[in-house]
Amino acid sequence: MIEVLLAAAAVAVAVAIQLASGSGFGLLAAPLLLLVEPNAVPVPLLLVTVPMMLVAAWQDRAGLAGGFDLGSVVVVAVPAAVVAAALAPAALAP
Repeated sequence: MIEVLLAAAAVAVAVAIQLASGSGFGLLAAPLLLLVEPNAVPVPLLLVTVPMMLVAAWQDRAGLAGGFDLGSVVVVAVPAAVVAAALAPAALAP
């Protein structure tokens, strides 16, 4: 039970830092959770990340409305993802 409370506290601190500064959630939460409860890394941590990022995007939605061009992001991100997926098996091979 104490592990769950420590894990929740670590995630709460990491979320507060992320929402205040814009970065740091994974950098802080992952190592702390690994110390407290190794089974909480990475899947439960990633499940917390999605709603947290949605809240952050909702809070900053005014900044997204002015000149945010999704098309240019997709033009760069999709080819980069294809190249990364092609290179990943070679990088992971023993």
